[in-house]
Amino acid sequence: MTPRTVPAITALALGCRLFAQVSVDWTESGGLAIALDQQNNVFTVNYDPNLGGDITLTKRNANGAFLWDASFDQTSTTMFDKATWVATDPQGNAIVTGTVMSGFTSPVNANSLVMKFDPAGNLLWRQVYESFFDGSSTRKCVVDKASNIYVVGIGTGPNGQVTKVKKFAPNGTALWSWFDVGIGAPVNIKFTPDSNLVIAHRGIVGSVNGYTRIDRNGNTIWSLGGVNSLTVGDAAGDAFGNTYVVHGDYLGGAGSVIASSRPRARSSGRTSIPSPPTAWRWARTMRLW
Repeated sequence: MTPRTVPAITALALGCRLFAQVSVDWTESGGLAIALDQQNNVFTVNYDPNLGGDITLTKRNANGAFLWDASFDQTSTTMFDKATWVATDPQGNAIVTGTVMSGFTSPVNANSLVMKFDPAGNLLWRQVYESFFDGSSTRKCVVDKASNIYVVGIGTGPNGQVTKVKKFAPNGTALWSWFDVGIGAPVNIKFTPDSNLVIAHRGIVGSVNGYTRIDRNGNTIWSLGGVNSLTVGDAAGDAFGNTYVVHGDYLGGAGSVIASSRPRARSSGRTSIPSPPTAWRWARTMRLW
């Protein structure tokens, strides 16, 4: 046995994880979110938190060379635009989400914001919604193959301020808004292979998660709240309608991965009402290191 093999064997015996080394090609000043287009150009967003401040979208090529900065000059002296996410569509346009903030010392959410820039950095459109100073905010967005945009955040619905998804057409036309029943603020939103969307939620207070599956027309397929968890969760779906969620086991302090079967709809008269999974197909608990 050579001396070099001893540390590796010792590490394996102790249950240590060995990680591959990563080489860094280039670095540039930061941003709050990052996205790539189909040519591997890199888009990042940042913002100026001073009153009157704007969101800045930066584009670099695959080698990190600066191409351009773009922003919208909002002129309010009591508000600023806060960036939350950036995504790209199949045409290489950049979609930027943000929240209009009011105040400086302790800023509060005023409105939701989404903008679309073309590949050269020209602003195509900007939407601030809904009513003035409604207290809404955005978390992130996803874009489908038809360039429709789905923005998730918090908005005021029938049950007060809850998770909201708003869909925009490629030209910026608002198509629909979806509101949850009040199972927590949005953490993440993803497409599923069967052309739906899954949303992970986290309670504003307490240690509670929630999960939702909706279709691309804004209809709820099922919604499940009250999942006790010490950690923030996440969700993903497969092509068969199953949903997989991860959260922290509340009692044992370990992480759990849970998969649901395809939910059944219970019938109420002539209306089919979506219902959440009644039982998980399986659950696996993983040790947290």
